[in-house]
Formats: sequence, C-alpha cells, structure tokens
Amino acid sequence: MTTMLPPVFAALEPFASTWCLATEAQRWRQRHRSTMAELTEFYDAFFPRVEEAIEYC
Repeated sequence: MTTMLPPVFAALEPFASTWCLATEAQRWRQRHRSTMAELTEFYDAFFPRVEEAIEYC
C-alpha cells in the first residue's frame, strides 16, 4: 500500500488522495466540487490535529 502521509498522520490517509494536491488552484477546485458532508468529514478529522501538522512541517 502506497501512503502519502508520514506514519504519525496515518489516520488522515483516507483523505490524502483527495486533499493533498500540488497547487492552490487544485485545492480550491476540490473544495468547490466537494459536498458539505465531504468538507465536514475532512474538517472534523483534520482540525483537531492542525497544530500538530503545523509543528510537523
């Protein structure tokens, strides 16, 4: 299995192929294509770990 995220963020891997996009324009298009339910699911999973992600970078 190929992963896009480091092991510490394995729980977020299901979102990686959708949201880990190379450009701001691609991410913008993805946000506008997504349903509110999809956005909420991603936000609910990622937001509690945002500080950890920033520190990791």
